[in-house]
Amino acid sequence: MKRRYIFSGIAIVLFGAVLWLFLWGPSTKASNLELALGITELPPSVEIVGEAIDSWTDHISHHSITLDPDDFELLLAGRPFKKIESIQLGTMKHGGYMSNLPAIDVAEKYEVQELEENGVWCSVYVNESWTEAYVFYAVD
Repeated sequence: MKRRYIFSGIAIVLFGAVLWLFLWGPSTKASNLELALGITELPPSVEIVGEAIDSWTDHISHHSITLDPDDFELLLAGRPFKKIESIQLGTMKHGGYMSNLPAIDVAEKYEVQELEENGVWCSVYVNESWTEAYVFYAVD
């Protein structure tokens, strides 16, 4: 009788583990960036050159990417981004847990704040030629 309970318990744990991996399994850099941008698939030219994630009470992620300039607008298609006209131009450097991210010469910034709907705040900084971008994402 004890064996039946042991085998049943093992089966339930294994089923739960497989279900978790299938539905909520470990994220990838690509899936984290897709979530941040609200898109289902990254444009083919996107190369993720750095990522930093911090999760405590909020989930915050930082992504540095390179891409073909023709694909830049595809990054903005998943959320209602607006171009921010008044920004600080120049080199953006990262420190702390983001120190592995490369610096970027910021020329433009696009941002969306869906704080009341779902707690999302996402900013995309891009260089003048639209070949390098930095994505900041936070969700409460």
